[in-house]
Amino acid sequence: MEKASTVGNALENVRTATQELHRAITDTLAKRASATKAEVEQLINQAKAADEAARSAMRTQQGAIKQQMTEAVEKLEAARKHASESLKSSGEAFHSSLNKALADVRAATQKISEAVAAARSERAAKQAPTRQAS
Repeated sequence: MEKASTVGNALENVRTATQELHRAITDTLAKRASATKAEVEQLINQAKAADEAARSAMRTQQGAIKQQMTEAVEKLEAARKHASESLKSSGEAFHSSLNKALADVRAATQKISEAVAAARSERAAKQAPTRQAS
C-alpha cells in the first residue's frame, strides 16, 4: 500500500512540475520583448527537471501508465528543444519557438494527468473488496 501511494505521489509531483513549467512559459510569452535570456534558460532547466522526474516515475510503471509517461517524456524533450531554439532567435521566431514549447508542455501535462487518473483507478480497483459469486 505504501509503494502505491509513493508511486501516485511521484506521478502527481511530475504533473505539478509540468503545470509550473506551463505557467512559467506562459508568463515569459506574456512579457514579449522584455523576456530575458536568463528566463528562457530557467525554462530549459525546468523542462529538464520535469523530464528527469517523469523518466524516474515512468520506471516504476507498467502498461498504459508507462505508455502515457513515455509520451509525456517525448513531449517534454520537444519542449526543451523548442525552448533552446528560442535562445537562438528573436522577435516572431522567438515567440514561435516558445509557443511550440508551450504546446508540448500542455500535451505532456495532459498525458501525465491521464497517467495519474489511471494510477488512481488501479489503486481503487485493488482496494475494492472482491465479491464472490454465490
